[in-house]
Amino acid sequence: MRRGAIAAALCLAFAVPVAAEEDELLSEATGARVHAFSSEFGSGWEAANLIRHAGDEDGSAILSRIWSSASQAPFPHWLLFSFPEEKTFETFVFDNYLADEADHPGISAREIEIWVGPEETSLAKVAAFELERNKAGQSVRTAPIKGRFLKFVINSNWGHPWYTELGYTRVLPPVAVEKSLAERMKADGKADLYGLYFDFGSARLRPESEAVLAEIIALHKADPGARFSVEGHTDAIGSDAANLALSQARAEAVVAALAARGATADAFTPTGFGASQPVADNATDAGRARNRRVTLRLQSNQQTDDSK
Repeated sequence: MRRGAIAAALCLAFAVPVAAEEDELLSEATGARVHAFSSEFGSGWEAANLIRHAGDEDGSAILSRIWSSASQAPFPHWLLFSFPEEKTFETFVFDNYLADEADHPGISAREIEIWVGPEETSLAKVAAFELERNKAGQSVRTAPIKGRFLKFVINSNWGHPWYTELGYTRVLPPVAVEKSLAERMKADGKADLYGLYFDFGSARLRPESEAVLAEIIALHKADPGARFSVEGHTDAIGSDAANLALSQARAEAVVAALAARGATADAFTPTGFGASQPVADNATDAGRARNRRVTLRLQSNQQTDDSK
């Protein structure tokens, strides 16, 4: 076989910036370690490649780090990581661009599950989704969940019969939101809704979005005369046209979900802004996680306007 690690590094360097980040959880700095795994190829394709190392401050050394299964190892593949103390996980970023795809089509990981728990014997599945083939910077946000053990289960690849590979992976804690939706709307007239969760590159709302949808409905019922815009935003990865379309589709999905829960037909108007209104640095995973958001903004209040 093997294998295009240097080429992978060069391709990734142009695909998605990877900067040193203090809040990255899957790293030596947090005490993360490989607890167990189903198999690995070894010789430079170890499970430990997915953990950020102390010498990676500039982010450059990590770009060639890839895990590969052993030859003809059966599905599912899995990688189990442990931490010395409980962590809270929310955002998972998969760099699944692999130079080996050129000579070994279908080698990149496809169907992924994420499991978290306090012990390796008491893990709960928190997400299941499909990675796009051979693409870097694939980010999935889940509802925040605490645990000392984190497990990735790979149920399929994109068709290669012998090997499966997964590129460098990052894990981030939740985006901090200190006040309730009602408090933020009263103070600022708008609020970024980081509790709305979508599949990667998709407008499909995940079930764990229900709590925030309920908060919005409660706000609407408390003031039925209020009119809001629901604004979709993306990070800067991808083309402007694709980001604009995705942000619009996500805003429309939220409005449709609110209508299905009893919202007045004209109370919420969806608008997509793509990557044009960042609130953080798109050069880091944490910044991109903050930029991928839906914003609820008060536009008018009919009761107030009618009384003028």
